[in-house]
Order: sequence, then structure tokens, then C-alpha cells
Amino acid sequence: MKVLIKAGRVVNPNTNLDSVCDILIDNGVISLVDINIDEEADKIIDASGMTIFPGLTDIHCHFRDPGWPEKETIESGCQAAIAGGVTTVVCMANTSPVCDNEDTLNYILSKGKMSPVNLLQNAAVTLGLKGEELTDAKKLISLGACGLSDDGIPIEDPKLMARALKFSEDNDVVLSVHEELPSLLFSQGVNFGKVSSRLGLGGAPSNAESAIVERDIQLQSVYGGRLHIQHASAARTIELVRQAKKRGQKVTCEVTGQHLTLTEDIVLEKGSTARINPPIRTEEDRRALIEGVKDGTIDCVVTDHAPHTTAEKSKPIASAPSGMTGLETSLSITYDTMVRKEGLSVLRLAQVMSTFPASMYGIDKSIESGKKADLCIFAQDEKWIYNKNKSRSVNSPFYNEELTGRIRFTIIGDYIYEA
Repeated sequence: MKVLIKAGRVVNPNTNLDSVCDILIDNGVISLVDINIDEEADKIIDASGMTIFPGLTDIHCHFRDPGWPEKETIESGCQAAIAGGVTTVVCMANTSPVCDNEDTLNYILSKGKMSPVNLLQNAAVTLGLKGEELTDAKKLISLGACGLSDDGIPIEDPKLMARALKFSEDNDVVLSVHEELPSLLFSQGVNFGKVSSRLGLGGAPSNAESAIVERDIQLQSVYGGRLHIQHASAARTIELVRQAKKRGQKVTCEVTGQHLTLTEDIVLEKGSTARINPPIRTEEDRRALIEGVKDGTIDCVVTDHAPHTTAEKSKPIASAPSGMTGLETSLSITYDTMVRKEGLSVLRLAQVMSTFPASMYGIDKSIESGKKADLCIFAQDEKWIYNKNKSRSVNSPFYNEELTGRIRFTIIGDYIYEA
């Protein structure tokens, strides 16, 4: 089967290409990228006025499988990813049972192979996510785990963290860490400040994040390792990462589209739906995150896709679980914030949402001849109401809202999704 994509704005960071081109795909492989390709094809896609990125890479997802099929399954999570232009996902280990053993890892990876999406899976750093004993990480990596993370729970014990970093260094494995010190938290999910005070909640201060980030950067300077700071939310965190990079440390950092787009005031408007860990913070923090993306301090934009049932999220904010979905809206909200409002180049956006996070796990995403077709086609100016979704859960503050920018096609090899 031949597919010809006509007149789209092709944005490919790996070759520094940002130009209106055609793309010819032959049996799932890109055979030509050029201006005005004149060849017969089985399917022609008119991409005029649209932007074509390498398929997005989301290295922070929760598919709740095994454990909570009422929230999400691997199948529905992959469908949500495709609808959002995401072709590669990295799933977290906080499943039930925890992904700290061979059977659970094999279950997830085997189910993932049933979807066109390239599903990667983190193994837990510690057994049961309890922060007491390291998993047999070497075995789990050999069985196909892509990296290590106890996401949702920080590794409080500095000696254990040091050992995890040493393993990361010796085995060239990404160690992704959720940075919130419980001893500095009054309550999770809402920023400590005016909003938490108004709601009568203790709140989560930003130093609960930055204090443990500072500790782990110091430990990395001694023990090495590929330290990846997950869902940064605080201005101080960004400065700590910036300085670590200037010293040449192997530290990377991610941010979510919601932290780039929203401030803590969203909690007053959307209630429990906007409760997440770490919380959405102040405008000062948001500005620091935006600058971090612009200057290269932040390497990846992710979703932290965290589905919960409507019943759970309908509880009072003090007892509702933290987390929001994001796979189907991430490019829309991030493009609108970072490109349209903040002037970020589309090449840089494609880098932080596709090619760099892919490269962290040894994946080369590029729109060029000889590469597997791995694309999302984005109508960046199209307005749409986000009121239908592929995820099993709808816990998003953007649900039923008008968004600008919509995925029209996702292409993975010879698989084509059309919205």
C-alpha cells in the first residue's frame, strides 16, 4: 500500500526540517520526502494547512492495567494515545500487582504488542513501591523493562537512592523519580498557598519538591546514573536542574502540558478534577516552566496520563484521588500555550514532545527516507470541543472545553488512524 501525504508543514528536528513538503509512504516505510511528489498512491491525504510531526512520545503514562480496568486498560490507553498523536508511550509501574516481577512485566508487554503503539514499561525501583528494598532490576531490564521508576512515591531513603543511581550508572538505565518529600507535605494535590487556604486544605508546598530534587542531584554528582526528574512543577526545581546541566551532570527533566498552561486557580473552578501530584502552582512557577522549555532546561513535555473514575473524582477534593487524563489533549494545549502564545518554534516543540524523549530510550524518530512511518498530522488552527474520548476516564479539566488544534491523522507503519 502506498500513501501520499500532500502539502503538509513537515517538522523534523533530527534533520532541522521545517518546510511544506509531500511524504510518500510505501508499505509502512517512508520512501520520499520532497516538494510536489508526483506518484500514484492507494491513499492520498491532503495535509495542506496542517503540521506534521514525528509521532509524539509520552514517557509518563498510567494505563492502570493490571489492576483497575474500570479506569483504563492497555487497549483503551493505547487508543487514547493514538487519538492524541502519541505513537510511543512509557508506562509507570504502579499497577496492581506492582510491576516489580517477571509475570506482571510479561503481561503488560504482551498486551502492549497487540496495539500499533510502541508501548514501553518501567519496572519499579523498589519492591511493592515501598521504598525499602530494591527490585531485581537487572533481571527486569533483561526481560524488556525500559527503565526504572517508583512514580507516585518518592524514594525517601538516601542510601537506597544512591544504590539505585549506581545501578543506573553501571547499566545505562533511565531512573525516573517522583519528587515530593512527604515530611514537607501538609496535604497532596493542591498547591500550598491562597487556594489551599481558601479550601481549608494544608496544601503541598513547592519546597517539598525542590528539596528532594536538590538531594538527588547531589547524589547523582557522586554516584552517577541517568537521573530523570518527573513532572517538574516548581521554579526552584527548574533552577536546580539548570545548574546541574551546566555542571555537565546526566540530569533530564520533564513537565506536563497542564503545568505549562494552568495555575492553581483552576482548582477553584474545576475542583477535584484539577487535583494532581505535584499540584498546579502559581503563575511565577508556570513562567519558570515555560522558560525552562525555551532554554533547554526541560527536555520533555509529557501527559502524566492518570485516569480515575467519575465516582472517584466526584468526591470532595480532600478525599478524591490525584491525577488527570491528558493523552488526547496534550498537543492541543501545549501548542496553544507554547507556540501560539509564547512563540516557541515548532521544531523545539516537536523535539520536546517527540524526538528527545524517544532518544532517551534508544528510539530514533525521524521523517526521512528509509524510516518507518511514525507521524501525527495536526490541524493546529482547528477549534473543537473535547467531549468524546477513547480513554475510559474523563477526569480532565479540559473536558467539555473548546480547544484549538486537533489531531487529524496518526500513522504508525501501515496503520492509519483518521479522526
